[in-house]
Amino acid sequence: MCKNRVMAKTGMLHTMLRKSLLLLLLIHPSMLTARQASGSHPPFEYLITVFSDRGMHLIQPDYGYLTLSPPGAHLLAQIVKTGTGEQPPWLLTETDLREKQRVLFYQFEKNSHSEGPKLAFWSQPWDANSDGDVYDPGDWLPAAVWQQRHLPETGGLQWNPANVRAETLRPVVAAFDHSPAGDQLAGGRLHFTGPNGAAYARTDSSGKITAHFETMRSLWLAADLPVTPFYDGSAPLLRGQQEQNIRPFQKAIITLARWLDSDRDGLVQKREIRPVRDARSKKPVQFFGTVAVDIPGCVRCHASEQANGEQYGLWKAEFTFWSKSIPGTSAYMANQRAAAVSILEIHDRKHGTDFLARYDAADRSGVLHTRLGRSSVLCADCHGKTAEPVAVSLHKSHLGALPRGDVFGRPVDCQSCHAGHKQSGSLLEYALDQAGLFRGGDIREYRGGRFLGRDVHANPAAQRVLKTRSHLTAAGEWLKANVMLDGRGLYCSNCHNMASQLLAVSDSLEDVLELRGRTLRDRPLPELLAGLRKAGGAEFDSWQAQQFFDPLVSDTAAVALPWLNKTGLLKSLPRCADCHQPPFVESLAGIYPEGGKKGMLERMSFSAGHAGLACSSCHQSAHGQYPVAASGVDPVTLEQARSLNPDGSPGPVTCAACHVVDSEGVPLSLPPAVLAAFPAQSYPTRYEKAVAWAHTRRSAEEKGKGSPR
Repeated sequence: MCKNRVMAKTGMLHTMLRKSLLLLLLIHPSMLTARQASGSHPPFEYLITVFSDRGMHLIQPDYGYLTLSPPGAHLLAQIVKTGTGEQPPWLLTETDLREKQRVLFYQFEKNSHSEGPKLAFWSQPWDANSDGDVYDPGDWLPAAVWQQRHLPETGGLQWNPANVRAETLRPVVAAFDHSPAGDQLAGGRLHFTGPNGAAYARTDSSGKITAHFETMRSLWLAADLPVTPFYDGSAPLLRGQQEQNIRPFQKAIITLARWLDSDRDGLVQKREIRPVRDARSKKPVQFFGTVAVDIPGCVRCHASEQANGEQYGLWKAEFTFWSKSIPGTSAYMANQRAAAVSILEIHDRKHGTDFLARYDAADRSGVLHTRLGRSSVLCADCHGKTAEPVAVSLHKSHLGALPRGDVFGRPVDCQSCHAGHKQSGSLLEYALDQAGLFRGGDIREYRGGRFLGRDVHANPAAQRVLKTRSHLTAAGEWLKANVMLDGRGLYCSNCHNMASQLLAVSDSLEDVLELRGRTLRDRPLPELLAGLRKAGGAEFDSWQAQQFFDPLVSDTAAVALPWLNKTGLLKSLPRCADCHQPPFVESLAGIYPEGGKKGMLERMSFSAGHAGLACSSCHQSAHGQYPVAASGVDPVTLEQARSLNPDGSPGPVTCAACHVVDSEGVPLSLPPAVLAAFPAQSYPTRYEKAVAWAHTRRSAEEKGKGSPR
């Protein structure tokens, strides 16, 4: 009965919305009320949102031992021509900028290069052309890591199936300190992803071409930039880098500029651009955002007795070599190398590999490159091909074997392994000590890294600064009452759990705004739990809400099962719709081949929520969503939100940033009938009604066939 009431209310809401949309098309400025007519304009003529496709990219500073997570983070943006009294705001495309000889130019604050004092990736040898030596140009590790990626002769990453043929594809060029797509960290132009999104082409042994999508359509992109968490000048040599030098939240600056290609080489260089001045602010059109990149916490356990015990000892020899024999080596970088040797030794012993067969702890000949007596171990050579995917294997071995719990029993290894560095460099709130031991207490109080003390869901002050309600499902209400009530927010395992996976595989939706089709998302809690048990099978028959939504280490299966790839790792990624009701949900899958089967929900990073705006444009990317906590973990994203919102609020981005609004922050273009479609008991303010309506402004394929057009 509860579900019927929800569906009846939703159906009535959308009937009213169809009528109000028609009225909106007919309205004339002269029909606006006095309150609506006296609005405030956006402070900028142009507004640029800047983000990445994930909340944090993890890299290794030294790839001389193993290659687990290669460098490469996406820098993304959208640019809006903001509204006036006569003209609504609109997203600018490649055509809009080309007509005025304009480009979007990117650069990073205090971060213009990587290889050398901040990264050892291109310096690692690899026999790229298989001629028996590693002395030819291009015989370096990036050629091996990116060997499956191809680009067409023209068009770059902008995917166009009609123009992609085997004879026109070329392997990417792994140029020094450049991305595989050819973008350099020192700065350059952003590329428009076009109507289909951005993708590398891949060919199999039969010659079949498939697309490996990097990001969604209608964005501006610099792909796979080899950015590190170290500022320029933080250390003269890589071996001297300190853990306190890590700055996980790199500030990317985007400038709208006129480009004069003075040397006619087609490459946008800083000396060739002239920033465009904003007609309203009288300042250069320049905005910034966050690209989050960190180094995982492997050293805490693998460069200590915690992971090695008495069985494995080569890590000690490696640490001693660097700390005693090579001047200028910091303890942190000696530990990085020691941890890598530990991982390889354990792998050899447990799985019968011979990665360390030629390793000699006393040999000095590989100091500048690799000390393994061989090229770097490429984890992806086996994992994902003949072995289970890397992410599955890592989570299985760490969470399945020996999960450690905090005072409540939540697994501390999520925060420990994924690292918890702060922008200040302080390690006082790092969850593990140098011996790899958990410091104790509530894991949620160790603020740092990709999520804790940063994201809205881990921000104790979120409810005080948000201007709207959360509009929760039964799952969201359970988490609010049982996890968030103490004011410390959510933890990693409250989203990455079996409930998220089973909700995804239970979806067969025709419409995301009405949840039309088959789904468990709109069910009351008893029905939801019963549906999850049925979807999971017999092993879940006895599971309760705790195991689905807040798994504890006392039940190892509940903690480890989400990572055993039972339903496919991509499907397991949490969706906003796991906890939030429509219209605050992702797009319908099917636009991008890798986004899941038709009827499922897209990932947030591939979803648009308002007139083509990516969800991340207004909310920032997952793990670092607005409002970011004012805890000192990530001041860059906090400052970004305040710079976008005219009232200086910490986000999400408000209507006033792009629209002419009235005294309540509601766009003047919205007549009362549009807002009246959203019932007061759920949407108590005019502003909240406007936000809800904005989330319904999607294309037909993003919404589904049952939604109002």
